[in-house]
Amino acid sequence: MNKLFCTIIGMLTLLLVAACNQPANTPETTAEVESSTLNTRSTQQKIEAAAYHYKTLAAFRDGEVQHLADAANLAGKKVSVVVLYEALAPWAEAFSNGEYTTTGDDHLNGLMEVYSLAIVKRFAIDDENEGLVFEPSAMIDDPIAAAKDLSLIDHVLMVEIKEVPPAEEENSTADVH
Repeated sequence: MNKLFCTIIGMLTLLLVAACNQPANTPETTAEVESSTLNTRSTQQKIEAAAYHYKTLAAFRDGEVQHLADAANLAGKKVSVVVLYEALAPWAEAFSNGEYTTTGDDHLNGLMEVYSLAIVKRFAIDDENEGLVFEPSAMIDDPIAAAKDLSLIDHVLMVEIKEVPPAEEENSTADVH
């Protein structure tokens, strides 16, 4: 009986882990996101940032690869970088004045400058987590290095490299919300 119970619990754990590791790759402007991917309390939340739903080419957490599409196919693609972070991050306090051009972290601001990234959108995931959409002012030579470096910033939960769909390339503006 005890062995059967442990086996069932083990199988349920594997199913839960597999379900949590599925990236959100839908092109919709809003979608249901399982909160277990960010360890939040709410069960579902609508994310209203179109770039969040673009195809994920790579994802990093604490400098480690979580997901990587064919790295050779990254060359020449227009990408955006989505940074998911803890809403109470001290460096995010700089956004309280309604401006999103810089953060309260010199290292993060330096990475933005090195990789020519600008914050174009800030969005809420839930009460505990938020996200930023960065767009490069020119093609990023090494988006993998940029995402890896950004993922090492304190309070950053995950960084995703997103492929900007061709239709969005023409409509892409520095419209910060």
